[in-house]
Amino acid sequence: TNTRKTGNLTLTKVVVDPLQSGHTFDLKAGTTTVVDNATNGSTDSIVINSGPVTVSETSTNLADYTTTIVCDDDGEPLAQGTDTSLAIVVPANGDVTCTFTNTRKTGTIEVRKHLSPTSDPGTFDLHIDDTVKKAAATHNGTTGPVTVTPGNHTIAETAATGTDMGDYTTSLTCIDTSEDEPVTVTNGTVNVPAGTNVLCTFTNTRKTGNLTLTKVVVDP
Repeated sequence: TNTRKTGNLTLTKVVVDPLQSGHTFDLKAGTTTVVDNATNGSTDSIVINSGPVTVSETSTNLADYTTTIVCDDDGEPLAQGTDTSLAIVVPANGDVTCTFTNTRKTGTIEVRKHLSPTSDPGTFDLHIDDTVKKAAATHNGTTGPVTVTPGNHTIAETAATGTDMGDYTTSLTCIDTSEDEPVTVTNGTVNVPAGTNVLCTFTNTRKTGNLTLTKVVVDP
């Protein structure tokens, strides 16, 4: 009588996603799906033949994440990798846990307001992707860094209550603060690659004119 040696294999999912995208993943051992539609904290175990096996994950959204796989046998390191699959060896009577960690690829955009003169009372709403992220901004007002997906995003400003955009000339500049390099803005759209922090500044300069007052006194 020959009894096949086996071990226990647990697959666990960790998702780090500040955008709370709600994506799901399937965790597999060989061709067997161990955890279906996994989200953060999902886990399940199977009894598996001892020996080599490839653990992996699939999802239609894997390109939006970086992946690490860390496996241990009863708390002792076994294998690790940074791909979506990893070949491991399950020891006889082993208790192997493999943790798949997916970290969402993101960047940030910050929109800042400058006024000239700095004492100007004008207020402005600062928008990212058509959403007001800072209302009634004055000089040096800012949205703060807003986490976004990599790709193109729109930025804009509108006059808040009591302010007329026609009273100002406006300029817009953007830089990648992680590289201290200028970022091109095309019709209010900027590209944010993964891992970059883009700072965009709207500068509003008050239009002025010259006023001369003259006194004439007629005193017979």
